[in-house]
Amino acid sequence: VHPVYIDLLSGALAVKIERVADTVEANRLGLEMLRRYCRLVRNDAHSGCSQAVQKTLSYISLHLSGELSLRSIAAALGFNATYLSAQFSRERGETLTAYIHTLRLQTARRLLDETDLPVAEVAARVGMVDVAYFSRLFKKKYGLSPLRYRARPAEG
Repeated sequence: VHPVYIDLLSGALAVKIERVADTVEANRLGLEMLRRYCRLVRNDAHSGCSQAVQKTLSYISLHLSGELSLRSIAAALGFNATYLSAQFSRERGETLTAYIHTLRLQTARRLLDETDLPVAEVAARVGMVDVAYFSRLFKKKYGLSPLRYRARPAEG
């Protein structure tokens, strides 16, 4: 990650660091800092992609809870769907749909770990309105249903 972006991040968090009042808040802020840094790393990793794929990745991240299909993304970004599909697969090594499912499931796993939201709300927040379908995909990827995943003993 370019040092300029790290400086911007640290500047934005400096005020919050000064205001930390207890260890709970310090731990929360530490996690926030780590997440924001990881987001910088992830965005920097996209820099080797074409502009079309970079725009697509950003669009997906910003609209994860909404309806995301090849056609809707291509239309929103002004690309031909066939071109976008081929370009995305060529550069990312996976289909657009597979990428969206992976990102949604990773985000859902994080929400299950970090919140007490009901599974239906977690599914909705990652753009999956069919909770049964969401649960099947989650179990296929992680080996446990969302409820069993959340109920497992804490790691560490």
